[in-house]
Amino acid sequence: MKHPALTHWPERMTEASPLLLKREGEVARLCLDRPVQRQALSRATWRAFPGLLAQVEADAEIKVVVVQSTTPAWFSCGPDMAELAELARHADRAAAAGAEARAALAALAGIAKPTIALVRGLCAGGGCAIALACDLRFASETARFGVTEARLGLLPHFAELRLLAARVGPARAADLAFSGRLLSGAEAERIGLVEDVWRDDLFESAAAEYIAALCAVSQYSLRGAKAMLRAIAGGAAGEPPRLRELADQAVAGADFQEACSALAQNRNPAFPWR
Repeated sequence: MKHPALTHWPERMTEASPLLLKREGEVARLCLDRPVQRQALSRATWRAFPGLLAQVEADAEIKVVVVQSTTPAWFSCGPDMAELAELARHADRAAAAGAEARAALAALAGIAKPTIALVRGLCAGGGCAIALACDLRFASETARFGVTEARLGLLPHFAELRLLAARVGPARAADLAFSGRLLSGAEAERIGLVEDVWRDDLFESAAAEYIAALCAVSQYSLRGAKAMLRAIAGGAAGEPPRLRELADQAVAGADFQEACSALAQNRNPAFPWR
């Protein structure tokens, strides 16, 4: 179903919102925006995710969603400790805060469009959970990753550990969760936590080049592949009928017809599907 493009995107949901939403052509950037607090994750942060992601999903012109920080020094230091100390005195509020975080991670993991985490600086605790909920992660040389809840007497998000174990294996996930140690970008790449590590001075240009490449391919193919990978990760024993139908329909689709025309005319295709 094609949705009308949004005519206006607010810079923030509210003046005090910790998330900044920017649209750059076919790319939506969802930025953690609490630099003074080292991008600490508050309840307001978690609450903002589902609504902004729904807004991005509804805009047919957006092809790629990028999650990043507004500062290169920190992706996120983890939880807002001052807020957690207050929540510790109110069990009902603490449970509600946990539900908000789970809803945010589910919304990020469930969006149909491809998501990319661009990580510079420290990415700890819930920040690591956010990165893991994205489809792809790219890090700068200064990036540091950690499942650091053991240092605080807390537990990681279940979704975070499930995604982490799927990425690096149960034993490595246990090492990270038990020790709370920080990984360099290079080690994160070596164990499969991130796809690539880019030099700090080339980070922006490398990210722009990769994102542009995703925008240039068939979005029908890209989102279909994402749906298939999600089914596989969810334990699908065989090909779901809905996904088989998507694959079968591709040959008669507008994007494949455009690819054939572009090949015959020796030009780059301009895929129409949205």
